Parts: sequence; C-alpha cells; structure tokens
Amino acid sequence: MKGDSFSAVEETNSRHFLRYFGRIFRVGIREDDGLELTDSVKEIKGIGEKTAQTLTKLGIFTVGDLIAHYPRSYEVYELPVPIRELREGQLAAVEAGVAALAEVKRLKGLQIVTCSVQDATGTLRLTWFNQVYLKNVLKRGT
Repeated sequence: MKGDSFSAVEETNSRHFLRYFGRIFRVGIREDDGLELTDSVKEIKGIGEKTAQTLTKLGIFTVGDLIAHYPRSYEVYELPVPIRELREGQLAAVEAGVAALAEVKRLKGLQIVTCSVQDATGTLRLTWFNQVYLKNVLKRGT
C-alpha cells in the first residue's frame, strides 16, 4: 500500500485537498493560518493522529512534504460523451438518467447491483459489485 493509499493532493483557491483511500479530505491550509512549510502535518486542521501516522509511512512529515507529494497516476475525464459514441474499452464520462430500478442479485458470495441508464442517444446497463446501498440511491429519473 506504499503510494496507493494517497492518490492526489490538489490546490484549489489556496486550499488543499487530499484524496485518501478514495475519500477526499479538505485540509485547511490558508495564508492566514500561520502554518510554515516546516510545520508538522499534525498542525493542519483536519489531520488527526491516525492520518498523520499513515502520512508518516509515505514519508510525509511536514506541510511542505504534503504539498510536494504528487500522485503516482491519475485519470482525466473529458466532457461527457453521448452513449451512442462510446466504444468498447474507452474510458469516458457519460451524463445519463436512471431508466429502470436497480436490481440486486446474489451469486457465490457477491451482491451484484445492475441498473439501466439512458440519454437521448442510447441505453447502458451498469453493474456494481458489493454496493447494495446503490439500490436505494439509484431512483428512476435521477
């Protein structure tokens, strides 16, 4: 799990965001906070003891270390494309609405959620594994 647990540090409007195990934490670094690059990451609002320990494993000890920690890799999503224009194996963003209620099937210890989404050009059948809560989130027309 060396560099995999932290995938991004981004700067937006003098605030920094840390992507940590798939969740994004806003860490309060602002000019008026009085933090120096040499200050411990524990001084940053939003970083507790547990997160500081994980950062230490990655070699991140100071505010400067955190700012200079770049992701190993990242994915860039372009503007959404119509479903009709999708090609097999293509990584793309799609803007679509839920066309049918989500269904849950159980198969060999897996909980499989499937749902159809559509836009003006076509329909996609989406599948998630062990994400049963989506059955309550994916509502027709949303």
